[in-house]
Amino acid sequence: MRIFGDEAPGSLFGQVLDYMLAPLAVLWPIAVVGTYMAAAAIVDEPFDRELTAGIALIAAEASRDAGDDGIDGRIRARLQEADLDRLEFQIADPGGRVIAGDRATWGVPTHGTEASEGLAFRDVFREEERVRIAYRLVSGAAGQYLVQVSEPLVRRQEVLGAVTHIVMVVVGLLVPLTVCLVWLGLRHGLAPVARLRQRIEARGVDDLSPIPPEDVPFEVAPLVAVLNVQLERVRRNLEAQRRFVADAAHQMKTPLAGLKTQAEAAQRGATFEEARARLARIEESADRMSRLVAQLLALARAENARASAPARERVDLNELLRECCTEAADGAIARNVMIGFDPGPGEVGVEGTLLLLHELFANLLDNAVRYSPGGTEVAVHVRSEDGPEVVVEDAGVGIPPSERDLVFEPFYRVLGMHASGSGLGLSIVRAIANLHGAGVTVEDVPVGNGTRIRVRFPTPAPVEAALER
Repeated sequence: MRIFGDEAPGSLFGQVLDYMLAPLAVLWPIAVVGTYMAAAAIVDEPFDRELTAGIALIAAEASRDAGDDGIDGRIRARLQEADLDRLEFQIADPGGRVIAGDRATWGVPTHGTEASEGLAFRDVFREEERVRIAYRLVSGAAGQYLVQVSEPLVRRQEVLGAVTHIVMVVVGLLVPLTVCLVWLGLRHGLAPVARLRQRIEARGVDDLSPIPPEDVPFEVAPLVAVLNVQLERVRRNLEAQRRFVADAAHQMKTPLAGLKTQAEAAQRGATFEEARARLARIEESADRMSRLVAQLLALARAENARASAPARERVDLNELLRECCTEAADGAIARNVMIGFDPGPGEVGVEGTLLLLHELFANLLDNAVRYSPGGTEVAVHVRSEDGPEVVVEDAGVGIPPSERDLVFEPFYRVLGMHASGSGLGLSIVRAIANLHGAGVTVEDVPVGNGTRIRVRFPTPAPVEAALER
């Protein structure tokens, strides 16, 4: 039910108003019918008392001498004195012969006269008019007599109709008054919500500060609290994006400047050998630029995957790491670094996105190879004893404990490391690991220098359950 058409279908005001006023559509007819029934019971009582009083008066006369010819006049006089002359009466012997009163046929009641002399009532149609009759047996000098007193029900119906009409008028006036009062009450009660909406609408486009809780209704306070949490998350994300864009621009500026400088130097070169050396440096800067762009795209894919929820599949870590080690072999050979691969027993499966997991371990291996001195080894272990995990160890200078959380920040590089890099590799590793519910930790190698990075995945569901899903 829509009470006010100008309220939007999703309006809280309209819904509350509907739920409060809709019962009136049911209660109104129920109230009218209930009032009619209650009024009928109330109206019957005084009219039945009149009949009771009349039959008591007539019974007293009939008990003395019902056969007296003057009894009819005496009863009528007594009824008139008691202001009951509007009642009709009849006295009949057990055979049905009318002794006094109305000579018309009233009928003999089928119950209430044989076993007791108590008063009883019945409603009958007489001469196309509905009447109510009170009757009782009276013992007189010549035997028992049936005494009956009647009154048309029209008077009761007139009183009952008047009472019902008054109730309907009163209810009819109360309903619109109730609607107006409820409407005004809701307007006043929801005013703080309207003011809150105006405060939010008046905020600037870039204003992500928390919404002040002042004047916020108790029922809306949890919603405002959740909204403030979301605003804080958006603010942090925007700040992180701004920092990321600024750092990315700075990182890309360096190879671009190098490209320009080397190109200008090559143009000024006097000999072919000098120009060739400049071109080699240009190629080196272009490689750095290409790698930086590739890593930026990988990081963007990992961040976007959080919202898009890409389809997952069962991935064998042994097969994936063997492929990643093979791809990293050429770069390792160029740096005189060996890669040792230690697969886990059987299949070590995890649920995830193959492309992103490949990106994770490719960056982890590339990072380890870059920071390993020549003549050393990068060891890759796949384990499954306490759940699926991959461990990558290098023989570099290691990462100080104070910087082990910072190395996962974009563009952060540990001081003292001279290997080329953008500082995005471990950021990509952590972003993809978080997406798969995996934990990444940095540890020292047990013997000598170096760094151990452990990626531990949650235990996947059994293969049968995965296939059923």
